[in-house]
Amino acid sequence: HTHTMKASDAAIAHPTIQKIAARHGRTPAQVLLRWCLQSGGGGVAKTARYDRLEENARVFDFELATHEMGEIRTLSRRKRFNDPAKFA
Repeated sequence: HTHTMKASDAAIAHPTIQKIAARHGRTPAQVLLRWCLQSGGGGVAKTARYDRLEENARVFDFELATHEMGEIRTLSRRKRFNDPAKFA
């Protein structure tokens, strides 16, 4: 069962994500988007800022190591920020 989470629970702020981002010279958002791609899924990045849109698109020129993929996978809490029913 999936529960809506608080902003303070955001993966983007998690120390593991911050550490991996620093290691690659990337933003936490780029790391999370890259993780989605390498996991065979897709991520949807929401922004109204052009600079962030460009930044979010720069996820195809690096890869996360197997151990980094595993570290991120262990963070799963099966939660999400939005309720898709509100957008339908």
